[in-house]
Amino acid sequence: MIPRQRNNPLGFPPARAVEHAAFHLRAAPETVHHLLLPVWRVEVEAKVTTAEPYQLIDRYLIRAVAEAGVTTPEGLASFLALDPALTRQALAYLTAVGHLTDHQGELALTPLGERSLEAGEMYTVKLGDRRIVYFDAWTGTPLPESYAERGPAGPSPLDTWTSPPALLAPDPFRPEAAEALAEPGVADPKALAWDVEYLLAHVVRTADGRHLVCTRPHRGEPDPVLSRALDGAPGCVSALAVASGDARRRFEEEAGRWLSRRSLADHRPHRDPGGPHRVRLAEDAWAENAGHPDLPPLGSVVVLRSGGFFQLWCEDPRARRRELRRRMDAFGTARPRDTETLRLQEFRFAALLDVQPGQK
Repeated sequence: MIPRQRNNPLGFPPARAVEHAAFHLRAAPETVHHLLLPVWRVEVEAKVTTAEPYQLIDRYLIRAVAEAGVTTPEGLASFLALDPALTRQALAYLTAVGHLTDHQGELALTPLGERSLEAGEMYTVKLGDRRIVYFDAWTGTPLPESYAERGPAGPSPLDTWTSPPALLAPDPFRPEAAEALAEPGVADPKALAWDVEYLLAHVVRTADGRHLVCTRPHRGEPDPVLSRALDGAPGCVSALAVASGDARRRFEEEAGRWLSRRSLADHRPHRDPGGPHRVRLAEDAWAENAGHPDLPPLGSVVVLRSGGFFQLWCEDPRARRRELRRRMDAFGTARPRDTETLRLQEFRFAALLDVQPGQK
């Protein structure tokens, strides 16, 4: 079901998810559903290695130990002509961060110190670094850091949402899933605590039964990790198949009501072979005095309450080219845009209207 909201916390309407699927991915969308998807909120602890430039004195001390074989504080102060107190202070720091060992006054480089000297950067290992990471609830795959940013459509506990319906997490969280976070600079990641939260999404179901999960961080484009995960969850796929069947059964009734409210009761959607349902109108239907209140622009995708949709269409390609120019004029004057942004947006509008970009 598509709720009627004055403010859309996702930041984009379900129509945009449908448009991207239909006219850019050519994925033959069938229905679109507004859902809460389960994700695991996990507190993860790991050893994190960071690199920074050496302080000048630290570098000379490390080199003196490694290359000149000077291994006592007194010898290093004399060899480098440094103040003994300053030398002891610097050596204490290098020992504390794990670059040197001190065995009865004899200094030696640790493996971390050797790695740092070879790389020319000072590595430090922070033990117990903690952060919040989100994992999809079906495969346990880590999600990008953008999902951890709190916002109106970000993951939240279920009791903070009043709508829409939620899909349930099928299995308990597997702590070993945190091991996937290991990478250069991040070692021994461990899951300390976890709980399920829910992420707002538009889910487009295609004619071949696949699902495209569109979330706020992706601005209306499908998230590949969540889309694959959802397709691999039989219970969720079954629930969406039922919702899609319900949307198809209600399509004619809901489309008829929508058109009647705009004085277009004598029009009905017709499906193009391999394409979307379309309501075909003459160009003058969009004139100011045409008597069709709240009629969206030519080319718009209209999403109905149960998740079905159709496109407002005009067979005249000249009318669609004029609509392309109108949309581009509005897009270009809304705020300053660079040339590449304008070019990409023109391609998006042109695909929606089935015309060639740049045509007059």
